[in-house]
Amino acid sequence: QDAAPSDPPLVRIELNLHGCKQITDTALTSLGDGLYALNSVRVLTLSLAESGENVTAQGFRSLFAGLTNMAALEHVDINCSNCPELLESALINLCQALTPKDKLKHLALNFTGCASFTSSGLSSFGEVFKHALALESVTFNFTNCEKLTNKGVEDLCLYLKDHRFLKRLAVQVGGTKVTQDCMPLVGDMMKHLEHF
Repeated sequence: QDAAPSDPPLVRIELNLHGCKQITDTALTSLGDGLYALNSVRVLTLSLAESGENVTAQGFRSLFAGLTNMAALEHVDINCSNCPELLESALINLCQALTPKDKLKHLALNFTGCASFTSSGLSSFGEVFKHALALESVTFNFTNCEKLTNKGVEDLCLYLKDHRFLKRLAVQVGGTKVTQDCMPLVGDMMKHLEHF
């Protein structure tokens, strides 16, 4: 429903659906449609971790499309850990929805156990970071994303290396194909950060 003119705009959404295994694509599509209308939101915290087998990549794509109109977003924290149906195509949709978000200062994405993700899929973040120049903190959790390689981590760092406001970058890659061989390169690109 449309808010009455006297209602203050909604600026913060925290929704924890962690472990709600009965959630369906229909529910995520409805949620995405609702989010699309909320263009004043500055803080979005959303957990869909362990969502179960009733949700497919299409449901995630529909949900992420709901972020497209949220131009005021400053803080995004999305937990999609252990969602086996979250395919790389949905990651690409998320990146499209986060582009452009020029007010974005904090981005935290947890994709633990999303086994379909590859290093080439992470290239979608290039466009996100090209526009999100106000970023101060970025956290990625790719634990047990088994297909990720050094190239994915190197690309993420390359996209962020010239962000002058960025103070913190955390990339968790245990259980992937990332090796210590990429550390000298990414360490050099990120040496200006307070925390890496």
